[in-house]
Amino acid sequence: MKGEPGWSYEKSMNMLWSRLLRMGRNPFWASLDAVLVVRMENGSSGHQEWSWKAYVPHGVPVHELPPVPVPLPEGEWDKERFRKKRGLASRVLGHQAALTLASSLHFARFMIVEEDCRFRLPVIGATARMLGQLLKGCRERTALFLSEPRLSPHTACSVAKGEKSVLLRVTDMAASAAYVMDLSLCERVLLSLPSDQRVWPWLRYYGSLEEWFARYLGRYGDLYALSPAFVSCGEGAPMPSLCKSLGHFNNARTKYTDLSYLVNPAINSWRWLKNVNIFSGRKRLE
Repeated sequence: MKGEPGWSYEKSMNMLWSRLLRMGRNPFWASLDAVLVVRMENGSSGHQEWSWKAYVPHGVPVHELPPVPVPLPEGEWDKERFRKKRGLASRVLGHQAALTLASSLHFARFMIVEEDCRFRLPVIGATARMLGQLLKGCRERTALFLSEPRLSPHTACSVAKGEKSVLLRVTDMAASAAYVMDLSLCERVLLSLPSDQRVWPWLRYYGSLEEWFARYLGRYGDLYALSPAFVSCGEGAPMPSLCKSLGHFNNARTKYTDLSYLVNPAINSWRWLKNVNIFSGRKRLE
């Protein structure tokens, strides 16, 4: 906004033109202000055929961040232990830098993707429309994960179905390769992520960025994921297709747990009512 720190006329015009260029195109990509690419210290660029460069359409602003130098830890570390932990530290610092940039540029909604991950499928068709409507109509503090988790979520509820994937509402998500986040949740997450030398005691306590996401991100916002995931970054864990209970989602932040109307409101509204037991608040599993 005008008058805020970091605001400039050129910056606001660039964001306006990028919005105009994407009007009428893919609903998912049109809902994003930018794509931020996180590069690790190892310099891996992944496979070009499946990299983000082949899937992010023209007209979407892309910011490629340089690798963040990892400071040396205090105390005595052997080379093997430092090599393993250095990758974890590089990921935390890279995502912290990307979130800081998104906050400073006031991106309302953005996507963070790690450079060495692989896209399995393009986000097009019914899936793009479903995700575009979700991001357009969701509340503040919402995150959508496009990558597979390293650990399966404790609870996941199938809320809508696209052409290639099912949209899930999850309680936790141990993934960081590719996700969409809004500014409000970004600013809350930044309060908890470390920078520079603080990354080593942070890792000793939390273990990794994925573990922190799994333990805490669901407390601050609504989490959604795709099954199967569109983005891969190594070998991931399986995603459940339907939750056992909706009790985990009946909290102050969750207004509803079924988003079938995103695909076809007229047809799916009755199915939603039919599957909900208003006396127990649980969905009947068939």
